[in-house]
Amino acid sequence: MNLPRPYSQSAYMEFSKLKSTAKYNLATSGVLNCPLAELDFRVEDLDLHGSNSYGYPPLLEAIAKMKGVTPEWVVRADGTSMANHLALAALFAPGDEVLIEEPTYELILSTALYLGAKVKRFRRRVEDNYALDPEEVAKHLTPQTRLIVLTNMHNPSSVLASEASLRAIGELANSVGARVLVDEVYLEALHHPPVASSIHKLSRRADALLDANRKALVETLGSHPAIELTIPPLGTTVFPRLIQGDVAGFCDFLREKYETSVVPGVYFERPEHFRVGIPGEIEMTREGLSRLAAALHEWRG
Repeated sequence: MNLPRPYSQSAYMEFSKLKSTAKYNLATSGVLNCPLAELDFRVEDLDLHGSNSYGYPPLLEAIAKMKGVTPEWVVRADGTSMANHLALAALFAPGDEVLIEEPTYELILSTALYLGAKVKRFRRRVEDNYALDPEEVAKHLTPQTRLIVLTNMHNPSSVLASEASLRAIGELANSVGARVLVDEVYLEALHHPPVASSIHKLSRRADALLDANRKALVETLGSHPAIELTIPPLGTTVFPRLIQGDVAGFCDFLREKYETSVVPGVYFERPEHFRVGIPGEIEMTREGLSRLAAALHEWRG
């Protein structure tokens, strides 16, 4: 008999949709949307017609060309979380063993559990700056492992995995007949991206935005006495540890008194940390970081 799957909800998505907004929003991780006025296009280009049964064909063809595959290999999804859901559902059956990095994005873990995975974990250690370590993966890999799941750039720390480490994990997976799912939602929005991109104008815009915001981040939080923080050279987020006090209480205090939001680390399995995003509008981000620094001083005092 097929029993219904248990009801599941994502605590992080509830926070993101309902509780993360603030005048100075440092809780976001995706690069600021580009206004239409900054894009080279004709109004006629927005007049879309034709078949859309499995996605708009010209879009599927453009994505396939970018990734070097045929359109039959492209599946559209409403956001990366839904794409992860579809991939996870396709890659293992209920009861299968799935090896997931720790810490990770909450919705990856909750979705795998919802789909019935027998979840095991491998660590990405803060003392190693969250580096992806194939030896750590190997320690937890078994002949029953069907899938290895990781993020690159790592969410929440923005650490970029080396090609060598990814290939090594691929070889480990192949040795037991498993597959590897890599959430690369931020990979093409890298600061000075090392990956090929045909969208040069958007890449330059992202570079300029993150250059300015990373400079502000270093100036305001780089040596702040209330936190422990490593600032990676790439990415849209950082993941500092609050040295003193309760992070949840601090995040509430920051939002209520300083009108600034960050993401509590509990949503990434590290309740002593919080995630700060720097992909937003430059002046808003700089002011938000200044307010965050002031709040940390007051909280520490």
